[in-house]
Amino acid sequence: MIRILNVDGCSERVDASDTVYLERHVQRMAFANQFSPGIDNMLESATPATEELDPAVRALLPNYIRRRESDVEMMAVLLGRRDYKEVGKLAHNMRGSGTAYGFPRITELGGQIEHAAMTSDTETLERLAGELGEFVATMRP
Repeated sequence: MIRILNVDGCSERVDASDTVYLERHVQRMAFANQFSPGIDNMLESATPATEELDPAVRALLPNYIRRRESDVEMMAVLLGRRDYKEVGKLAHNMRGSGTAYGFPRITELGGQIEHAAMTSDTETLERLAGELGEFVATMRP
């Protein structure tokens, strides 16, 4: 087992023989490093960094945005049920995809929501879900 650092600064343990995972991780880190000079400014801003995206990724944005809109609705349902495990899964996926699609704020909120779900912090989850909903509403061009 080895410990690796993710794009969002969290670390995880990975089997060193899992070369497919490690290769994907290196590719994600290399992609994220393209944005690193201005990452702090991008996290502060609600404006997506989509102008620098590969055209193939940019073509996927309408579906990505629709999925995030659905995620916001589903998160409200899951929070109503106090289903923290499913909220955490949903947030984990957002954390993993946001920056790749030019929305580092989605990555940031996904990570925060995932952490709050692990600790069943309802108050924080409701606040962050509201922030997520507000941000997702700004994603449509």
